[in-house]
Amino acid sequence: VSDSVNVVKQPRLCPKITRSVIDSCKRGVRTQVAFCKKALKDNIAQCKDDFHRRIDQCKKKKGSFLAWKCELERPIELAKCESRRIDIPFCEIERFNAVCCEGSRVGAQSMCASGFSTAEIQKQIQRVQTAC
Repeated sequence: VSDSVNVVKQPRLCPKITRSVIDSCKRGVRTQVAFCKKALKDNIAQCKDDFHRRIDQCKKKKGSFLAWKCELERPIELAKCESRRIDIPFCEIERFNAVCCEGSRVGAQSMCASGFSTAEIQKQIQRVQTAC
């Protein structure tokens, strides 16, 4: 049994199949943007955690009388961690890939009209998305 598009039903099925495939591509783009943002936020949190550990180790080494010297670096180091936050808006650049998804609509429609299977259409659109 083939999952190719039934030629008789093509006029009704092709728009639905094409829309589904393009929407899937766009969801992939949104996932990439979300992953990029989460990775940066996780990196910032890890930076802060690492620094807090270094401060604690410094305080243990210096003892209670000189522990205040360890705190001198706190504002500078935490600002360095936070400075990475400026990269978060650059994750939005990934959204331009949604244009690639839309650009593949005509190809998907043509493949559907030619009787290609939904899986094959999906595979081709994923290749386009990867290339973008």
